[in-house]
Amino acid sequence: MIIVRDDLVYLFEILGSPTAGSWDETRLRKKIEVLPLNVTEETDAEECQDLLDAILVSISEEEEIQIIEVLPEDQKPLIETHFKNKDGSRRKAGVIQTLVEFLQEASEADPLSKTDLCNKVLERLPNKTEKSVLSSIDSQVPTRLKQVKGIIVQKNKNGYWID
Repeated sequence: MIIVRDDLVYLFEILGSPTAGSWDETRLRKKIEVLPLNVTEETDAEECQDLLDAILVSISEEEEIQIIEVLPEDQKPLIETHFKNKDGSRRKAGVIQTLVEFLQEASEADPLSKTDLCNKVLERLPNKTEKSVLSSIDSQVPTRLKQVKGIIVQKNKNGYWID
């Protein structure tokens, strides 16, 4: 398994280690080794849950874990692969997946503002509240999508899109 260092640091920060960014590779590896002892099935790693699950599977299968600074371009997974269950089936659409889908449909000539994104998400997911959707948009677009999922969101004065 290959893990981008920044993604791993972000996971540990979510799990309650605010100084993870200052850890060297040796300390990160030690923290990975004891990770199964420090998490339970109820542990909520928020948007890093997929990474946490993948690490735990790799540990249980005794798979080597490599920590790299940046994932090479030719190994970056397609956007669609970010929203798959462990068995490869497509995950039920949530707010973040819906945001990515709408941003993919947008373009530089026709970008989406955060308000437009919110309205589209609310149309598709009527059980969500405007406040929760706006909160997700504010936290995910554009920074966290890039940090956690490796999805680069473009922006200009009119809005956002994914090339």
